[in-house]
Amino acid sequence: MLDSVKLGKDGFLPNRTGYSYELKSYMEDSVHHPSQTCMIFFDKNKKSLQDQEQNLRNLYKIDKSVSVQTIKNSGFKFIKPSDSGAVTVE
Repeated sequence: MLDSVKLGKDGFLPNRTGYSYELKSYMEDSVHHPSQTCMIFFDKNKKSLQDQEQNLRNLYKIDKSVSVQTIKNSGFKFIKPSDSGAVTVE
């Protein structure tokens, strides 16, 4: 969860590519799941985000070749890019 990031003027999460790469690296290096496709979703409304998650889970549940994994906050933290150094964001 990123609770201290401000969306850009366009309404999008800044540095989405960096966050996705960070998650991909975690999955490959720490969890030992190579060649993962990682998706980052964002919304100001937690309920809306949970609905999106459930819709995707239902969609991918049909395809047995796809594995959707939940990562606990205790196992992974995004590092928010900043000018003065890295800050851990839960």
